[in-house]
Amino acid sequence: MLTAINLHETKPYISRLDKDQNKPTKFYIGVIDAIVDTYITDKTQVLRDDSSDPAAMPQVQIEMGMANLLRVKFGIKNIEDLADPVTGQMVIFKTDTIKIGSSEYQVVADEVLAKLPFPKLLIPELSAEILKANGLNEGEQKN
Repeated sequence: MLTAINLHETKPYISRLDKDQNKPTKFYIGVIDAIVDTYITDKTQVLRDDSSDPAAMPQVQIEMGMANLLRVKFGIKNIEDLADPVTGQMVIFKTDTIKIGSSEYQVVADEVLAKLPFPKLLIPELSAEILKANGLNEGEQKN
């Protein structure tokens, strides 16, 4: 028997990049449902066909940076203790609404995503944690 994923459960996650032991930033990770997973796949995979070579096989190109960013956008449900370097205040977690088919999703607002430090390191790290929350192990993540 399969067990359904809990779409409302979140778990706190502290990045390996966070060196503040006293007040680390907490990312609350949720799961991504099948509709969002399909949306991310469709938005980030491109079929390349070299029509000049009839013997060439079509190639699938995966835009991993965008896949990771979309996973974070949909999979992070809250952020606590992310300091704004300009004001010294905590960044206020905000969401936007994205509609996919007949479903509406609350996603991390771009203005919040834009403030995340170390984007080339943090975004893939958070994306991997979101995949883990969905029950994929590292081998399955790479396929």
